Amino acid sequence: SFLFSFQIYCDFSGYSDIAIGTSRLFGFKLRRNFAFPYFSRDIAEFWRRWHITLSRFLRDYLYISLGGNRKGEVRRLINLMITMLIGGLWHGAGWTFVLFGFLHGIGLTINHLWRRTGRKIPTLISWFLTINFVNICLVFFSASSLEQSYVIISRMFFDIRIGSTSLFQDYMTADIIKIGIILGFTGPIESLTPAMAASAELAFKEASDSGSLLGGETIKPLRADSTCVDSAAATTAAEGLVSEG
Repeated sequence: SFLFSFQIYCDFSGYSDIAIGTSRLFGFKLRRNFAFPYFSRDIAEFWRRWHITLSRFLRDYLYISLGGNRKGEVRRLINLMITMLIGGLWHGAGWTFVLFGFLHGIGLTINHLWRRTGRKIPTLISWFLTINFVNICLVFFSASSLEQSYVIISRMFFDIRIGSTSLFQDYMTADIIKIGIILGFTGPIESLTPAMAASAELAFKEASDSGSLLGGETIKPLRADSTCVDSAAATTAAEGLVSEG
């Protein structure tokens, strides 16, 4: 999940920097959109550094329009929650995005109430709490469903099992197959463990048959020689991997 946090930052910040640089070629100067958000020491500071144009839009056209902090403390916190919930829905119409916005609303509310106490948390601890809170929220942002987000978070902290079956079993098997595919492109297939090699070959075969990779084009391993596992052995080994998971 930490790797996804950096992936989405490089993605969002990267295309923002490309837009800023391209606009300068035509004589326009766009505002900075990211300001090292992962160095933030609290969630309010994070939203001042992360996707700055979106944060300003939410503040100017939602939070302030709802009344901002002009109608009392309770109304201010309610406005914060409404703004972040809508901000979550802005990213996509799904319960995962609603929960993403809700959690950030809760985080901003707690941050505001804590500041009112006048107490301070050491910088390193406040940074640690902030980056981990953001990281957990991004699980809901990246997950395709609430069930998947629950599986990821349960795996982050503890592996919940129902009977003898791990809820993470299928996802772990899929990840192993993906790793096998990547290694199949970047190195000789014999460098993989037998199970991963078989999974990679099976994944290649299924993807090629269905045309599900590279926009429907049929693909083959780069090293389709005698060192590759034949399809029958791949099927047997992959089935064994799933049953052992």
